[in-house]
Amino acid sequence: MNIKSITHLVLVSVGIFAAGATLGGTEAGVEFTGWVKDDKGLLLALKGTKSGNTKWVGLGQEFEDYKVGRMDEKSEVLVVTKGGVEFQLPLIRSKVQRKDTEPPPGIKKPVLNNLRRLAAAADQYYLENGVSQTTYEKIVGRTNYVKEINPVDGEEYRGIVFEQGKRIQVQTNQGYIISYLP
Repeated sequence: MNIKSITHLVLVSVGIFAAGATLGGTEAGVEFTGWVKDDKGLLLALKGTKSGNTKWVGLGQEFEDYKVGRMDEKSEVLVVTKGGVEFQLPLIRSKVQRKDTEPPPGIKKPVLNNLRRLAAAADQYYLENGVSQTTYEKIVGRTNYVKEINPVDGEEYRGIVFEQGKRIQVQTNQGYIISYLP
């Protein structure tokens, strides 16, 4: 066997391994942790499994060398590629859900305060813009109604879609679901 044959064999083997990674379910270095869709489009929350970094990105954008391809909203599966290998990422669901237990006051009270502030900002947004729905990005930020929201137990407020008169809720890292009805 000559060097050209060995090189071809190695490349074919690598190609089979890469195809197997896609088909065999080899895990990508990113997780799909959330998504939100508004009038500006679709935003996807990705988390690096090694780095722990999280970022909201749109379709066609990159995160930690992965290019975001497409998403099936019904099955909540996101397709990303890296180095020509395609990965299908299902939406990560919380492993812990404590629906039957009450969160301690040190968590419940400040989270409720955050939800109240957001609800009040959303109400002001509805009034000033003549709409009945908004998103976190439209009401929170340096030049918006609420300058900043500080999570208490890792809860993520960015995925909330605010609708006039409807309950808003978040889930904390410990699995507590805390809701507020404006």
